[in-house]
Amino acid sequence: MSILVPVCNEEALVVPVLESLLAMRYPEREVVVVNDGSTDRTLELLRERFDLEPQEVFYRAVIPTAPIRAIYRSRNAPGLTVMDKESGGGKAAALNCALNLARYRYVLCVDGNTVYTEDALLKGMRLVLRNPAEVIGVTSQNSSPSVGACGSGSSASAITCSSSP
Repeated sequence: MSILVPVCNEEALVVPVLESLLAMRYPEREVVVVNDGSTDRTLELLRERFDLEPQEVFYRAVIPTAPIRAIYRSRNAPGLTVMDKESGGGKAAALNCALNLARYRYVLCVDGNTVYTEDALLKGMRLVLRNPAEVIGVTSQNSSPSVGACGSGSSASAITCSSSP
């Protein structure tokens, strides 16, 4: 599972959000963060907390995006990659940038300001794994008034595609 996280000026929440994503229980996953030209301390906080090291990374830019300034890998959080991209295009362009680097068959696009529970990914993927030939997407529906965390008090529903009439 490739978890794609676009961030722009998220210094207040970026560290707890990524800590929650990295704590998610799932057998194989990577977290790809795209810093979309933040002008606050977002990238600086990521560098400090996750001990980011610049890397030369080959990837195919299948989807055109604004130029990438640097790609970092974490020395203390396996599976965390941070891309620093020039500003432009908003959230969709940042997600496209991350998608170019994603390695796994399934992709999860999340907001950079939402904290997730440890089992949120497992709950969503159980619908996919029941029928992987037909499920093309999963969305969550919050069924409780709780605010601030996804996965708790929410239910998931599958989006299916069927070739039969």
